[in-house]
Amino acid sequence: MKPDIKHLTFTEIAVMFLSLFAVSACIYDDRSECVLNIRFTYTYNVKDADAFSAEVKEIELYIFDEDGIFIRRLEDRSEGFPATFSIFTNSLTPGDYTFVALGRNRSVEDPSREFGFSDIIPGESVLSDFFMKLNTDAGVCNSEIAALYNGVMQVTLKPGPQSVTVPMMKLTNRFRIILMPYAGSGSLDAEDFDICIEGNAGWLDYKGDKYADHPVEYRPYMQQSFLSGEVASPEVAGAAVADINSSRILYDDRPMLVIRMSGDGRELLRLNLAWFLSLQGIDEHRQEWSNQEYLDRQDAYSIKLFVDQGLFIKSLIIVNGWEITLNDVSLG
Repeated sequence: MKPDIKHLTFTEIAVMFLSLFAVSACIYDDRSECVLNIRFTYTYNVKDADAFSAEVKEIELYIFDEDGIFIRRLEDRSEGFPATFSIFTNSLTPGDYTFVALGRNRSVEDPSREFGFSDIIPGESVLSDFFMKLNTDAGVCNSEIAALYNGVMQVTLKPGPQSVTVPMMKLTNRFRIILMPYAGSGSLDAEDFDICIEGNAGWLDYKGDKYADHPVEYRPYMQQSFLSGEVASPEVAGAAVADINSSRILYDDRPMLVIRMSGDGRELLRLNLAWFLSLQGIDEHRQEWSNQEYLDRQDAYSIKLFVDQGLFIKSLIIVNGWEITLNDVSLG
């Protein structure tokens, strides 16, 4: 007599596989290990839109236990993370953890000219040992540094599958400084100007706050003249342009934008950059944003300054298309 063989349908087979996966995904033994799904977002920008997948190409996640002791690091990189990107781990037991995420927008080619992360040892190092420090050449940064992103989250894990999302913040800034002549004053030669940003926040802790004083002079990684060709007077013929990268701009730290004549060192401009940039935010950001929040959300600035024949910086300055007139403020 032949045995009674039941032929399973496709649906029944699929249910069996899903059941097996559900059993294996979480392990409810003495260790209560479970799969943790970790996602990342970058909405802390002026558009309030998630730009993580568009900007971040490398991500590192440092995990600290409830005592603040470093236990492990996870990482991933891609030319373009999908919007559904996650990091998975099944090696954590229930408890309280601190997640510190660090991201970059590209791979680092020369570590001596970029942000470096502290060397921490699993089972020994603690949160206060972790920092990010910008490597400089005798206190000068004149390189196009990779954009740096940071996120911190306190997580309580329970038995069973769980998902968490780590919000990120950008810790670097891009500046384009444009020196324009007034109409009739001809063109400007970029070599005539010495442009820099004097900052003190090149050493940041795991939260992106200042870890310790670390003075940095941010100088252009690109500075050149741009000519418009043959023009009729009094049309402007050309401008001097400089591109600078910097670490996080801290409002209370008073970073300075300084412009000098390269020949005799005469100082044309010394301006509290954080205060000045916050003026732009008066009309641009929401009322609930503080000055520091605006500076953290806005990461790219185009600053136009006007020079007359006497090489005096005029009080009309344009930042990202917004005109700021400082008639009652001495800029020099």
